[in-house]
Amino acid sequence: MPVLDAPLNTAAHKKFFDEAVARLKQIDPSGPLPIVRAGNYEAMNFLKLGMQKSGFRGREDTMKLIEALEGLEVKESDDFPQGTSRSARDDHQAFIPRVCLRDP
Repeated sequence: MPVLDAPLNTAAHKKFFDEAVARLKQIDPSGPLPIVRAGNYEAMNFLKLGMQKSGFRGREDTMKLIEALEGLEVKESDDFPQGTSRSARDDHQAFIPRVCLRDP
């Protein structure tokens, strides 16, 4: 089960989890609650945005993709249910500012 306690108790995160529960109940109504990893989902959306921003077409565009991801900031939405976050320029980790004391 995802962490839905503050500060990750965003409306988008709750919606993401509730939709996962509904989809799984269609498959197995008696099944357990899903183990949902919104962070993995968000990572793919970060990658998608970086690819779009950089015009990534293949290996030759790797450095452009890396540059596009550095400092990329996203807002809480269906694509980023855990909340507004940005990627750090130095190590490319994504951080939710209100969760982490580190300033990327």
